[in-house]
This record gives sequence, C-alpha cells and structure tokens, in this order.
Amino acid sequence: MINKIGVFLGIVGAILSIFIGLSILSNILMPNEMTVVYIIEFFENKIYLVLLTSILLLVIGKQIAEIRNYKSSELTIETEKISFLKNGKLIEIPEPRLHKITERKNRLSKVNLIKIKTDTHKEYDIKGTEKILEHLTELFPNKTELKNVG
Repeated sequence: MINKIGVFLGIVGAILSIFIGLSILSNILMPNEMTVVYIIEFFENKIYLVLLTSILLLVIGKQIAEIRNYKSSELTIETEKISFLKNGKLIEIPEPRLHKITERKNRLSKVNLIKIKTDTHKEYDIKGTEKILEHLTELFPNKTELKNVG
C-alpha cells in the first residue's frame, strides 16, 4: 500500500516538474526583451517554490516506492548451497545455479541489501548484515560483487 502512495507522489511530482519545466523552456523562441518580461510577469517567486516542491515530491515518492516489506526467515549458507524460506516455501540454490551475489548499501536507510541471482534469472532480495555478506564472500568469492548505491 505504501508503495502505491510513493508511486502516486512520484507521478504528481514528475507531472508538475515537466509542466513547469516546459513553461520555462517555452521562452526560448522569444526575443530577449520578451523573455525578460515573460519571466518577470508570468513567473513569480511562488512558481519556483512549486518547482522545488514538485522535484522534492518526485524524489520522496521514488524513495517511498522502493520500500519493501521484508519477512524474517532462516538463511542457511553451506559450501554447496544457499537455502531459505520464502512465503513458507523452501528455496534452495545450489552453487552451480548461483550466478551472482551483489550488495547494495542505501545511504539513506543504512540497510545492507543482498541480491542473489540464479542462472535461471530469478532474483532474491535479502536484508542482511555485514557478517552474512562476509560469509557469502568467503564461500563464493567469484560470484560476489560489492557496490554502493545511494
């Protein structure tokens, strides 16, 4: 539900930003004297506040839309496989089917997100600690990728 609110806020922010941006760019074809009059008469200080607000809505909406609901589960990491429960179903990923493990650190929420990709193009997101990532890196060094995403 909160993701839908974030998407809605992002769309409203994007539409307002585009509308105001296009109205500002519409003075490109005008002579210089007309451009000055257009900007002074048409755009008051409030329009720039609306533009700033719409950009903030876009950014906040994007951040809210990316919020996910993680459920606690037991993660088992062995030398030949990774296994965990997803919606009550046991997921086992053997080492040959494991394609890539990537870490994403979000600077805003300070949460470590671990994405596990298989060779069948399935992706699993895990919210974990540095200790889990270190253990995965030790067991699968050629399949682990670290990156910082803000």
